[in-house]
Amino acid sequence: VINLAVGGYTTYDLMPDGYTPPTGRPTPKISANITKALSYDPKAIIINLPSNDVTQGFAISEQLENYDTILANADAKNIPIWISTTQPRNLTETQRLQQMEVRDSTYSKFKNFAIDFWTDLANADGTINSNFDSGDGVHLNDAGHRILFNRVVDEKIYEQAILTSVNKYFEIVPSKFELAQNYP
Repeated sequence: VINLAVGGYTTYDLMPDGYTPPTGRPTPKISANITKALSYDPKAIIINLPSNDVTQGFAISEQLENYDTILANADAKNIPIWISTTQPRNLTETQRLQQMEVRDSTYSKFKNFAIDFWTDLANADGTINSNFDSGDGVHLNDAGHRILFNRVVDEKIYEQAILTSVNKYFEIVPSKFELAQNYP
């Protein structure tokens, strides 16, 4: 496992080398962007950007378009990507509603490649469930991180990535099956 995570990053920070962002948006961070991740020839990639696009005031459509660009780069190398949903935060009501819209868009767009980082961690209004709040209204405590860890494990990404990489090299399908006498 190689962790390229950097606190505070947005989808713009993860864009590929050579990408020119719109005015006022961050430039790709070449030490931790999709190009750098792909340089390790990974079996799979997990992207977790809990709220920074929303807190920076970026439109949901921007975040989803950036994901499309990131995924296209990974698809070109046959690398599967899982995207986590947003995480609950004690933000303004408008930002919490945006977080929930990004969450729902992630489920809709990425389906089996979306990881649920919301359920049980959030209250109905999108704030952090106090059982999982580290105390600052932004970060999860150890119990919350345990849930996130278990959800990643439950996705069986490791198994799927290994099977995908094996299948791409060994696409042999038997033409018939036969049970023969053992020897001698």
